[in-house]
Amino acid sequence: MTKEESILLKHFEDLSKTAFNKGFPTYSGFLTLHEQSLLDQAKLSSKYTFVGGYDYAERKMVCFYDDFIPEFHPYSVLIVEAQHSKFADNLTHRDYLGALMNLGIERDVLGDMIKLSEQSTYIICKESIADFIVDNCRAVKHTSVICRTIPSDELAGLEIVPRFEEITGSVSSFRLDCILALAFRKSRTQISDLIKSGNVFVNSKLVENASYLLKKGETVSARGFGKFIFADEGGTSKKGKLYVILKKFT
Repeated sequence: MTKEESILLKHFEDLSKTAFNKGFPTYSGFLTLHEQSLLDQAKLSSKYTFVGGYDYAERKMVCFYDDFIPEFHPYSVLIVEAQHSKFADNLTHRDYLGALMNLGIERDVLGDMIKLSEQSTYIICKESIADFIVDNCRAVKHTSVICRTIPSDELAGLEIVPRFEEITGSVSSFRLDCILALAFRKSRTQISDLIKSGNVFVNSKLVENASYLLKKGETVSARGFGKFIFADEGGTSKKGKLYVILKKFT
């Protein structure tokens, strides 16, 4: 375990003790998949849940609680839109993240960014930083933008749905390495190295076994490559190949 990981686990323990001793929920910043997996591996006796703002969230806060999971959580959802779509760039996740980092914001106050269109996106962030982002985020790349917080009454009925690219193909088995190779168009050797290096997560849990058998509905994230859902099985070919349908996040 690295020094940084030991410090993070100590932070989790402190949050857990505060929640238990004072009887109110405590929260971490937004965690990477590796950090979430680290907490699960630690097997703390305390009660906790992960909060990301929507069903498919990758970056999540951990909430430690005493008796009951709180109904509300300290995150906000912002929408960032190009001020003049006619003159706007085709903005990427990296563009939005870069604009926020240039404001001096720490990465752990930011959750997922969900693209709505070529010139707009949702940003999930800690509630404490939301007003600062709204007041200071005026441009992304070379595009002037307007940023606003989605009010709580509007947020209650908001369904955040990511955009997907559907990938269909055949594999020899539902092994993790086979399906990763199809999803990212990489060789089995490249995929094997990716898994061994600790960069693949299934339902936010680190998986280092290439022969892990994926199940329908599971979400797979590969650091540096992307994320997809094993959406469906499509039957078997005459040669025994298995047809699969993947929904890759765009």
